[in-house]
Amino acid sequence: MKNITPSSAEFNVAYLPENLTKLNGKWRVERYEESTKTKNLQPQDIIWTFNTDSNKLIVEKTNAISNHSFLLDSGIYSIECITDSLKTELQEFDFYFEYDKLIVAENPEADAAILTFSKID
Repeated sequence: MKNITPSSAEFNVAYLPENLTKLNGKWRVERYEESTKTKNLQPQDIIWTFNTDSNKLIVEKTNAISNHSFLLDSGIYSIECITDSLKTELQEFDFYFEYDKLIVAENPEADAAILTFSKID
């Protein structure tokens, strides 16, 4: 797993308290959607672990799907969360909660990639 560090100083973090509480922990990707295609994934295929106290995101993927990034490759990322956006050194995403699901969207206005997550801890 590669460790990806920001080129500048650590991000400052500003959260909505409810998003901070909900975001922390391990989330598994259930579904990947991109304009005309949808892929349902196995529970162990992709895990994102958020630690907003240390501003870190760990992405773990199985070898079975390692040839597709699904937004982020396996690695450790520094993150910044502001209201409903999630920013790494490489990309920025919108996120929101729908019932007990976490939805992460690459660029929702352009019908880009959307990941649906279920919390596993």
